[in-house]
Amino acid sequence: MYTPQSISSDRPSKRLRLGTKSCAECRRRKVRCIFEPNTTVCKECAAHEAECISQQSVHVSKQSPKEDGQDIQAKLQGLEQMVYRLCEAMSARPESSSGSSFEMSAAEALTRLQSSSSPGTSLASTPNTGTGWREVSEPRSSVSAEQIESFEDAPLLNLFQEAMLIQKHHVQSQRGNQELSSDYRTKIYIKAIKALVPNSADLELILQMTEPFWPIWEDALGLVLGWEPHSITSLASAKLFIHDSMKSESPMLVAKSALFLAFCVQQLPVSFKNRPTNLPASPKALVNSYMSGADSLISINESCSPTIHGLESLDILLKLYLNMGRPRQAWHFARRALNSAVLLGLHNLEDTTRSREKTVWAHIWQLERLLSALLGLPSATTASHPGVSTEPSEQNIGALVLFNISFIAGRIIERNQNHQTVNYAVTLAIDQEAQQFKNRIPSEWWNSLPTTSTPLSAIYGLGILKVEFYAGQKLLHLPYMLKSSVDNNYEYSRLRALDACREIIKAYQIVRQHPRLNLTICDLMDFQAFSAAVVLVIDQLNQSSHLETHQESSDWDLVHDVKRSLKMVSEAMECTVAGQGYDVLQHLSTFRTGAYAGPDHYDVTIPMFGRVKISRPKNQNVQPEFNDFYEAENQFQQQFFPMLEFSANAFAPFGMTGDVLSDMELGIDWTSPLNVDYNYDWSQNFDGSLFV
Repeated sequence: MYTPQSISSDRPSKRLRLGTKSCAECRRRKVRCIFEPNTTVCKECAAHEAECISQQSVHVSKQSPKEDGQDIQAKLQGLEQMVYRLCEAMSARPESSSGSSFEMSAAEALTRLQSSSSPGTSLASTPNTGTGWREVSEPRSSVSAEQIESFEDAPLLNLFQEAMLIQKHHVQSQRGNQELSSDYRTKIYIKAIKALVPNSADLELILQMTEPFWPIWEDALGLVLGWEPHSITSLASAKLFIHDSMKSESPMLVAKSALFLAFCVQQLPVSFKNRPTNLPASPKALVNSYMSGADSLISINESCSPTIHGLESLDILLKLYLNMGRPRQAWHFARRALNSAVLLGLHNLEDTTRSREKTVWAHIWQLERLLSALLGLPSATTASHPGVSTEPSEQNIGALVLFNISFIAGRIIERNQNHQTVNYAVTLAIDQEAQQFKNRIPSEWWNSLPTTSTPLSAIYGLGILKVEFYAGQKLLHLPYMLKSSVDNNYEYSRLRALDACREIIKAYQIVRQHPRLNLTICDLMDFQAFSAAVVLVIDQLNQSSHLETHQESSDWDLVHDVKRSLKMVSEAMECTVAGQGYDVLQHLSTFRTGAYAGPDHYDVTIPMFGRVKISRPKNQNVQPEFNDFYEAENQFQQQFFPMLEFSANAFAPFGMTGDVLSDMELGIDWTSPLNVDYNYDWSQNFDGSLFV
């Protein structure tokens, strides 16, 4: 606690007449100064938590306001010198030597300080698990032209915070100093983002390689990338938007243009690295820096007054994190966007309101619902929320489907949050509601296949909607499907879950098999297809008969299709999620066919799903004696055939698993030794000797 004497004033303090034995604080307050025996602090100072010093000490140590101001000024000058020395110590990249030294220093700092811009995250807290530049984090190593070191301390931000702490005693001017600091930080981030904009030739190349995906991002995903919806229609309009936004000095426009660039760079294939370019940083570092800088600009300005551009920027950030396989981080941004939208009153829009605001609100609350259901978390909106009650027109089938998917997701969330008390009838009631909605949509829409004239945005949008709808159906029935192996009362849920998984894979394959969409980056979509394939494998392992039916053969074909697609994406886009998903499916497939050749102890924790363990005893040279032939055969099977253990938490897939403990989420190393002691509510063992 600071005493009044520690606060500087514009006028000199009144000289006190000595001659009393009171301390300086009691003399100033004109109260009796009473000291207890063997104490150095009087009663009044102890009661008020004030500093108890003699009057002589005050006059000896008291500084004039002029001396206080000189001391503060000296400290600020020292901090400025430290900042400049830090900037000079950072080596500027040769590829971007055209920028000013201050801009380059700020750009380097922005690239390094990504974790400080988003509280609660640390890009350096998780070990590297892959080899591609699309990974969420990199190992801590020396800085090179292609790698940028991440570290926990944030020197520039710490210095700015210390500068603020020096002035913390100036109570009356504190608000003004904070506002000045916000403006100053905004300028710093804008300068840093500007320094990371590629030169004209590289920008032209990046835009050319990603132009086919722009309609997908706006039409299929509902994002607003430019000043207005569908304002970016050509290379010229894209470059104009980026350059004009950077010149405008508007924080929200700079943030949105940076996120548009992040989308483009994120979509670049691995082959882009082989092209001669002069980028200011590696593609991965650029994406992280654009996202970090945009997030900081939005955070600084959204506390004052949320704007439609800010909401649309949060919507873009959300999708970028989904592409990275980070649904938990995307959920955070969905909550932020939802809060800002409510402050803007978008949840109470009338029919006469402009469609842009209505579209943004619908997109935000629906994505928040879907992510909450996926993660097993409560939603911010309930069925009685005023902003979620109006159903879109049946003429807009896509909007109608997404609305009802979100409605069903809300019902699933309510069930999962109370799964210990609800009965199976609740699941059947939700399933009936979903079926009634599905019957409202023409069958031609559900069964439609793309033609050569179908726009890419329509193909991708339809595929995403189908994946989301059937993912909800799988999420609804999976908890009881897992129980069906021991309780035939849940056979209906088993059939419904399997049907949903088949439809997820079919919709996914339509997108991945299209020659112009097969490399569309989306880690979450890959993970949805992978988890659907795993469910099919679990059911196949539960089939005791060695005679494969037509349906079982068809299901294995779907599993192999997903394997091929995941392998293609992991190699062409260096996607960690797809690569690890392929490895798991490969080991499960060979286990089912009796040809498992993987590690003797294979242990993976699949984020938001469960755990897979395959163990195989090593071949021993010692031959034990057996009493009869059957005992020898059984003992041989136990010794040399692998065993498979599946574990999961059906109603709470998020749990305290490795994806929670890591910023990488789905991109975490699934084989890392986490969750060893975690308890799952479902577990089943499979004997490899049964599949020989």
